[in-house]
Amino acid sequence: MDTTTLNTHTTTIDHLVIAVSDLAKASADLGLLLGRSPSWQGSHPDYGTANTLFKLDNTYIELLAIQGSGIGADAVAAMLQSRQHALGGLVFGTENTSEFLANARNAGLAVSDPAPSHGIDDLSGNTRRWSNMFWDAAAARGFFLSVYATTQNPTFLRHRSLRWLQLTLSITWWYRLETQMLQNNFMASNWVFASRWNRRYRNGEGRSSFFAPVQ
Repeated sequence: MDTTTLNTHTTTIDHLVIAVSDLAKASADLGLLLGRSPSWQGSHPDYGTANTLFKLDNTYIELLAIQGSGIGADAVAAMLQSRQHALGGLVFGTENTSEFLANARNAGLAVSDPAPSHGIDDLSGNTRRWSNMFWDAAAARGFFLSVYATTQNPTFLRHRSLRWLQLTLSITWWYRLETQMLQNNFMASNWVFASRWNRRYRNGEGRSSFFAPVQ
């Protein structure tokens, strides 16, 4: 499939999705790793999911769990069944949904019509609204793909950002640590290390090359 025309209208990687079974634990773990609180914690009533967001410089990490029923709950269940806790979704961003749809379909890509949705932040009560266009499941080969266009309140994510490069490093380090703890029973020593690192980071005793904050 020729995606040259398509790519000119895919303006951003909006965010990455990690499917989790225990949202509270996953949120606490990633918050400890990043040395910060979440940017958003809420739910998607239209999709049957709950989420926690950690905003980065030009994208964000979304931890996504089942809360009810809907297309989102089904997608998370499929991710957990096939890969357990894993990077399971990639969401692109576009500023022009009709133009994106036309070019995507002309390139032979099966994409759904825009579906309006919204998320509610449990901490502030703020609401964000957007439209999603979902990739064909077979074409995505088991990976959850969608295209996202914000329609209201895109700036409601709190906290200053972290740099884009840290995204891959933080996800990789987090899951390697999690796997090591589970397989080798190193939970105590690893969490002592993480706690010491986090305390030093918060006290300004040195910056990690993984998570140096944007000035």
